[in-house]
Amino acid sequence: MTGTFVFQALYTLCVLVDETISNRLSQFYSNQYVSASVTPLNVFQLQTEALISQFISSTTNDFLLSFNMIQKTTQSNALLSGQLTNYRFYFDEGDYNVFTKSVRYGDCTCSSSARCINQYTVINYPNFTKMFPLPGLYTGCYIIESLLQSSLQCFYDQACVDNLKIYLGSPTLINVTALDISLSSQFLKNSTIADVLDQLMVEEWKNSSMYENYYGECQPSRCSYTVTSKNSVIYIVTTLIGLVGETVNVKAPSIQEYEQLYDSYSQALTCECTQISINYEKFIQIQYTLHQVCYSDFVTQEWIDYLATSYGNNVLDNGDFRVTSTFTFQAMNALCTLVNQTISNRLTEFYSSQFVSASVISSNIFQLQTKAFIFQFISSTTDNFLLSLSMIRNTTQSNILLSGGLNNYGFSAENNAYLNLHPRWYGNCTCSTSATCISQSPIYNLLNGKLLFYVPGLYTGCYVIESLLQSSLQCFYNQTCINKLQSYFQVSSLMNVTALNASLTVQFLANSTISDVLEQLMIEEWNNSSMYENYYSECQPSYCSYTVTSKNSVIYIVTTLIGLIGGLITVLKFIVPYLVMLVRRKKVFPVADTETVNVKTPSIQEYEQLYNSYNQTLTCDCTQISINYEKFIQIQYTLHQVCYSDFVTQEWITYLATSNGTYGKYTDDFRSSGTYVFQTISAFCTLVNQTILNRLTEFNSSQYVSASVTPSSIFQLQTNAFISQFKSSTTIDFLLSLSMIRNITQSNALFSGRLTNYAPYISAGVITRYPAVYGNCTCSYSATCISQSPIYNLLNGKRLFYVPGLYTGCYVIESLLQSGLQCFYNQTCINKLQSYFQVSSLMNVTALNVSLSVQFLANSTISDVLEQLMVEEWNNSSMYENYYSECQPSYCSYTVTSKNSVIYIVTTLIGLIGGLITVLKLMVPYLVEFIMFCIKKCKGRRTTITPLIQT
Repeated sequence: MTGTFVFQALYTLCVLVDETISNRLSQFYSNQYVSASVTPLNVFQLQTEALISQFISSTTNDFLLSFNMIQKTTQSNALLSGQLTNYRFYFDEGDYNVFTKSVRYGDCTCSSSARCINQYTVINYPNFTKMFPLPGLYTGCYIIESLLQSSLQCFYDQACVDNLKIYLGSPTLINVTALDISLSSQFLKNSTIADVLDQLMVEEWKNSSMYENYYGECQPSRCSYTVTSKNSVIYIVTTLIGLVGETVNVKAPSIQEYEQLYDSYSQALTCECTQISINYEKFIQIQYTLHQVCYSDFVTQEWIDYLATSYGNNVLDNGDFRVTSTFTFQAMNALCTLVNQTISNRLTEFYSSQFVSASVISSNIFQLQTKAFIFQFISSTTDNFLLSLSMIRNTTQSNILLSGGLNNYGFSAENNAYLNLHPRWYGNCTCSTSATCISQSPIYNLLNGKLLFYVPGLYTGCYVIESLLQSSLQCFYNQTCINKLQSYFQVSSLMNVTALNASLTVQFLANSTISDVLEQLMIEEWNNSSMYENYYSECQPSYCSYTVTSKNSVIYIVTTLIGLIGGLITVLKFIVPYLVMLVRRKKVFPVADTETVNVKTPSIQEYEQLYNSYNQTLTCDCTQISINYEKFIQIQYTLHQVCYSDFVTQEWITYLATSNGTYGKYTDDFRSSGTYVFQTISAFCTLVNQTILNRLTEFNSSQYVSASVTPSSIFQLQTNAFISQFKSSTTIDFLLSLSMIRNITQSNALFSGRLTNYAPYISAGVITRYPAVYGNCTCSYSATCISQSPIYNLLNGKRLFYVPGLYTGCYVIESLLQSGLQCFYNQTCINKLQSYFQVSSLMNVTALNVSLSVQFLANSTISDVLEQLMVEEWNNSSMYENYYSECQPSYCSYTVTSKNSVIYIVTTLIGLIGGLITVLKLMVPYLVEFIMFCIKKCKGRRTTITPLIQT
């Protein structure tokens, strides 16, 4: 009978996993990879492999955590399976009072463990003979729990599949092909579904990282490298100036050197990081200690099993401590486990977050920032855990899921085939209007039912978790109280348990409620540390620079001049050939030159003017390269007007609960179901609002990284994309969480306390059940069966009125999602509804106003509304001025092409003349001597000597 739910559950897991991966991939792809300079290929490959591994790990862990939270809270609340696989109905023929007993599987009972199982067997009806055991497949307390321990071994074997089809006895056989083991690379035939789910059901991941794409997006504008050379002319000339601003560079300073420099030159010191993005795990360590109950005897399976046998075979009041305690401590164990796993998962993600700083930040700023990171981690982890738990609690109450111990609803047989339903009362509080009704946990006399003892601080109520949250552990800090409790147990030997120790408590008191404990994430003490030395070591500044102003001494100037003369001689050796070329070309001075202009600390107006004129070459490096979104993005929202209306108030919900005095007679009558419909709408409003607030807190602490000022137009595009991504991911994650709860509820075939999916009845002295049918749809096959919500004549059962747009079905949430609020936009319709209420005075409620709707129509379904996160209107703004102010560019630089200035020409001429004079001083004496020599030689050749002849 449960086979259909097994494969519904398997299908559900496939769908949920696929949606989860798809959603997380969208978020993963929107993450930013930060690198100030081009990352080498080998480092890039290692980093991307680590990022992908982290994505797979976190996606798997988060999915399993959400899944386990639903499963554990289901067992903790002892929710009744509609297949009666964990509890069976019984009734006392004397007073027709209905009670339940836990189902046993071998030596395991469902009251102490959800994991009890037996092998699945095809049974021949009506003689109940076993015909065909299904290899690898198990049945148990809950369908999903037993499925997780099962394998698909039979379904890899065509003979087994064919054999099963024969025993199914269906009039129309379908052609089913067995699974092919040769297609499996990750899993075996006998791999359990739990094993498969631990790998996120993924047979194979195919990942690739494209370095060419990264390099193309990085777009390095230039590459630079350092070589050793003699001082340049510019350096020598500027150094000669008597009063200069001198920049001092300290190569690879140690942390001690940095701190000394910071103490002396904090205003002028800059030390650029070699590695600008550093994982938190490198310098932050977070450790924690849970509440001592999580390490105590009280959360062990031995104690839970012991409590399950504490009343022997006696039938007790369903509120007796000996009945409820096994679930109370299962719930406590579940909370400890879930909290610990949540922190572990979030720590893994936290440690992989990146701290981005272009230059070394000082120790005091580092300490402030890391404290803020740790505080944000603790806050967001707590908020998200409580929100997830709240969603499960609210949907459980909204669907009116029946407690296996009948703590929220009771039945009576009253001599007819059908059971009458009535809500439980705790004092003046009824479970039909609130899940938080409680009374102090009692112990009754087994013989006469008289009260013997109230357990101090402990309460029982509609649901185990709801009553536990309002309870404290004060009795379990007291050994005398524990001993007294055990004195009422029907056991052969008492278990030796040690009381909790109040002296070990740091954060909590003995009478702190579990709700108070849970609001601190059950953490007794956090031990956090941030290591500045580790951060500095990872940052690895290659050098530190600072500027000092000093007047050069006479000795320095003289020695520098001597160096200059030597330098000029060297320079002339290189200049003269080019000078000759220039002369030959008759272009002594180039027509144009490229000039870099620096503008110090420009205002936003100056920046925009510069950008308008020089956008191709303008660069303005940010002083602060990572900025929290909250500094420049603001997101506000308005929910659907129903969330602010009379229809979600406790007054309206209580009013609806009293509008029909005949509980259980017509479960689909609006007067019976209306209170749950509006409890659910109220829950949706609360959950959506809290989800947005939590995600906004995380969004606001996200960092926008830009090494240089982003132009206004690009900034607007980017922030619009961030906001759009925020809305999309918040909506998708909320809907996925809700979908997981809805699907697991249906897969486990959980019993609705309003009998809207299963109706119990008495047959041959045995209480059984049949699935509800809506039209041609039955709740055993689909949770989405619906019919229009009616109002009946309470005397003859005739339908008097159908509520426009509103539906009833298997589960309240499923039918509500397909409903609209059109009747509640119409005052006449509301008044007509109230005319059928069995109340002394009508409540004054105002209809919704369609003219106030921006996003939704009067006939929009709740599903349509929820797909927009119930938000009527978003009001977003991004403030460029705030971003620019946080970026704080110290200067802007741009390049211009210009004609040579007068100063350049004059200084060049002076340099040329000075160089020529120096050359001529060396050459002229030799040239004069050479010319004189030549002249003398020429004169000697031209002189003729005529001899004198005497006669």
